[in-house]
Amino acid sequence: MNHRRLVGINLGIASAHTVRILDVRGPTMATRKRWPTAQSLAEVEGTAGPGP
Repeated sequence: MNHRRLVGINLGIASAHTVRILDVRGPTMATRKRWPTAQSLAEVEGTAGPGP
């Protein structure tokens, strides 16, 4: 079964970005504070789950 995820990023200028991962059905799956690095954003991708 394919579950869609929505990832919203509130970009911080002088602070970490706030990331929220939502299941398309409504509930929040995770909320994270992340810096704009490849490793940090890859962790967000892993939390959101596999793509289609």
